[in-house]
Amino acid sequence: MESKIKKERAAYFIAGIIGYFIGSIIYEALAKDTGQNVAVFKFLSGILVSSILFVGVRLYVNIKHQELRKRANEIEKDERNVLIREKAAYLTLMTILVVLFISIVIFIFKKELALSYFAAFIYIGIYGIFVLSKVYWNKKI
Repeated sequence: MESKIKKERAAYFIAGIIGYFIGSIIYEALAKDTGQNVAVFKFLSGILVSSILFVGVRLYVNIKHQELRKRANEIEKDERNVLIREKAAYLTLMTILVVLFISIVIFIFKKELALSYFAAFIYIGIYGIFVLSKVYWNKKI
């Protein structure tokens, strides 16, 4: 059963990648006539098609394999998996904060004050959300 769940998650990932490339190709084909090639719109069209394809695959799996979804939900609620997710989330958060701090220092040395202020604002925002959620969950649990 777990191998089927892994295949399902791999299908979601592959659908997302394929959808992104299809969306980018569609944008390239449509933008060729206008002469504009804006990377942001190309990215957004890829994300849009990727999301549509992902939702389609997800709906198909939910309808076709309902018992698989029930088993996947049971596995996700397992204490070991919850603990692993918490540790991975914390490590990811700390990595993002370290990268932001390094980028702030680099921007300051390169005299890019606007970028350093922006990165500092993001750093403070992320850290603030972390502290507030920690206080909230300490009271809740």
